[in-house]
Amino acid sequence: MQSLDDTTGLPRFNMLFELGLFVGCRHFSSDGEQNSKDFLVLDSAPQRFRDSLSDFAGYDIACHHGSPGETVQLLRDWLANSRAQITYGGVKLQADFRAFEADLPTLATDFAPHPDQITYSDLCHLIRTWII
Repeated sequence: MQSLDDTTGLPRFNMLFELGLFVGCRHFSSDGEQNSKDFLVLDSAPQRFRDSLSDFAGYDIACHHGSPGETVQLLRDWLANSRAQITYGGVKLQADFRAFEADLPTLATDFAPHPDQITYSDLCHLIRTWII
């Protein structure tokens, strides 16, 4: 489940730690905003979490089987259900993403020499502009 850090050879449990903090804040907080937050946990293998996250029983973990397409579909379905509104299907979202990726080098020329050098806020701006 957990890959080893290339430098130290030790496992990195940041996501499990952060998930625990999130669930704890959600469960024990008296703040209504914290209590209403929802989350989706994905893994590449079904039931694998039980080996290292046994206290997570009772929560659903969705399996994407290492497939980006399945990951997009699972996330899309979760967002559609949690937001109670109809959104585009996973196939269209993936096609739109591939089209955006193809357009990104041209869109990025005003921001950075290479698309990989664009800041997060500039990328968000480009995405919003591209969608509209």
